[in-house]
Amino acid sequence: MITNSDYRRTIHRREAAGRQTWRNGRRWRGFHKRSVIIGAWIVLALVGSASEAGRPYRRGEWRHWVDADRDCLDTRHEVLVVESRTAPVLDQCRVVRGTWFDPYNGELIIAPQALDVDHMIPLRFAHEHGGAMWSRARKAAYANSLDDPDHLVAVSASLNRQKSDKGPDRWVPPRRASHFWYGRAWDRIVTTWRLQLQ
Repeated sequence: MITNSDYRRTIHRREAAGRQTWRNGRRWRGFHKRSVIIGAWIVLALVGSASEAGRPYRRGEWRHWVDADRDCLDTRHEVLVVESRTAPVLDQCRVVRGTWFDPYNGELIIAPQALDVDHMIPLRFAHEHGGAMWSRARKAAYANSLDDPDHLVAVSASLNRQKSDKGPDRWVPPRRASHFWYGRAWDRIVTTWRLQLQ
């Protein structure tokens, strides 16, 4: 399982993305790279079709927000704990207060009820690109994975619902400084879970 220090480094990288866009009055070269990555993802997402169309997506088959380590915190609250920039306040097994940086829009959020924990690659998208053939155990493992700190991300609930199950050909974060990070995270997770895009 990913460690808290790994999460902290990842969160720092998300926030730093916006500060590194400009250097010495000129654009940082990563600003250009992100456009290439997002462009490549648009092509791949368009080529990758819903090859498992014969198997309808059922969200209930992707059991999520489980308490895998039996510490009374389910996956959602585990993410809220490690991504809070301030010491999170818990009421029994729920996070009730903290401070979160939303990499999708660059804003700080202090109310956990305003947050969704987003699957970077949506469950339906994974289903339509190979996941339909997975066992229920593997689907649950995907839905709750904490092995990659970008697999599940605490973000604004409204933006998460705007994103819905869209691939990067149809939705990217409104915060332009996050585009490079977003494309790299998609690429890495697709590779890790061997999703089928072609």
